[in-house]
Amino acid sequence: MAIRVRCKNCGSKIVAKDELLGQTRRCPKCQSPVLIKPEDDANVEYKNTSAKSAYDVTNQSLSPGPSSLAPDQEEIITAELADDLPIVYDNLERLPTHEPPAKLIPDYRYFIFSHEQLIAHWEVGKGWQFNTGNGYVNARQNRELLPNSGTFKFVEMIIEQQETGRQMSGLRTFSISGRWAIQAIACEPEDILAKIDGKAVLTKQQRQQLLVFIRQHYMPEFLQNTNAVYEYLICEFTRESDVFVS
Repeated sequence: MAIRVRCKNCGSKIVAKDELLGQTRRCPKCQSPVLIKPEDDANVEYKNTSAKSAYDVTNQSLSPGPSSLAPDQEEIITAELADDLPIVYDNLERLPTHEPPAKLIPDYRYFIFSHEQLIAHWEVGKGWQFNTGNGYVNARQNRELLPNSGTFKFVEMIIEQQETGRQMSGLRTFSISGRWAIQAIACEPEDILAKIDGKAVLTKQQRQQLLVFIRQHYMPEFLQNTNAVYEYLICEFTRESDVFVS
């Protein structure tokens, strides 16, 4: 029988063949590594058989995040792979385990994304600003607006002084998940750092939204000599969690 798995990175629900138990495969939604094991070992029966090289976990319309339905009502959507399309795996190396930020550096900028949008950014002297959909408000003063659960991406934008002025020199991306995790931005500014639980990869939509924010809040010169970062932000697909200017 099939094994039901949830991607910790984007929240998508996936169905994998039971022959893949214990193996790591890429999420068809965000390409993050996913360990194939039942969500609830006590309620799922599986066979301990040898691994095969293909599995039917492609994605046509997976939910963009954790479902609001009760667990026994959630729908898991899968689709069969076309027989004439080969599947190639590159040993599925784990994402880098770089240490997350230990503090918020005033010269840097920090962002939090849900699957669908940029939901918060940090401003020196103002704290975390939360996106209501109609603009940004102070998170500490609007705790009731913050989501209680979900899977989120935390982005550190590294900014350094160059001869031509302040420019972006790199991006690092981490995952945040767990109930009440985002509520931390309504507390002390750095409390959210304790909620980071690993590396993550930005989706195309998230990268596009970050680029829009940069263009709206910084002069065009901010992206000068940052070809690697710019290409990362506009590319169709990436497996990179970090990108830096050479």
